[in-house]
Amino acid sequence: MFKLSRFGRNAADVLKYQDMQDRLDNLYDKASELEDTMADIDSQIGGAYEKQITAKQLYKILANFDKLYYRLTDLEKKEFLRDFIESVEIYPENEVELEMSEMDLTAAESKATYEEIKDYVLEHTGFKN
Repeated sequence: MFKLSRFGRNAADVLKYQDMQDRLDNLYDKASELEDTMADIDSQIGGAYEKQITAKQLYKILANFDKLYYRLTDLEKKEFLRDFIESVEIYPENEVELEMSEMDLTAAESKATYEEIKDYVLEHTGFKN
């Protein structure tokens, strides 16, 4: 067999060694990529935990909610209600719902006449006044 004087091994052994070294290098590359991915995920999880409020903070917010709410501007109050309330059910047994998108109007526009209210109730529920 052919022997390489420099390595003291034959050519087949050198090729096997090189193949094993290439495989090992590929595994190290994959491990490094996975570590980077895990670090990214850990930072995302950490960010999510930072956005959470603790029970103590929640209690403090709820205890002072009236003070906080009245300090909000009208626009902030509207955004809060839109985020907090999904829908308003006036007659749940008849499944009549008012979506928040229907309530997107100014104070002047929100004033309905008695006749308009009667017509709306009759149309949506069948109830007569």
